Amino acid sequence: MSKPGIRVLWTFNLIGMMALPLTVFAHEGMTHDATATAAADADISTTQGEVRKINLEQGTITLRHGDIKNLGMPGMTMVFVAQDKAMLNGLAEGDPVVFRAERLNGVLMVIAIQKQGAASSSSNPAP
Repeated sequence: MSKPGIRVLWTFNLIGMMALPLTVFAHEGMTHDATATAAADADISTTQGEVRKINLEQGTITLRHGDIKNLGMPGMTMVFVAQDKAMLNGLAEGDPVVFRAERLNGVLMVIAIQKQGAASSSSNPAP
């Protein structure tokens, strides 16, 4: 092999050797506890709120809610589209709820909702 070819291989080998310790340090102290990860995700992805209005015909729900962390949205009262109209069955104005909202195709949508203080009062429990 020519000297330029050896230099290229040596350079790539040196870069690879330097990257290995970085990979090791990046994972140091990390745990793969599925329960802790799921709990952290639930804290970020679910929001507490109160049902203010339901429109079963249009499949919308007005919620007064706290910060929606996964959307970077502060607490307010607003209308959401329900991903499935059936998830609104069993809910009433004034019900405290926990819900998950996502922006799907530019639409703010409730993808899961559960009445607080009830085992399974809506058709889709919060994740």
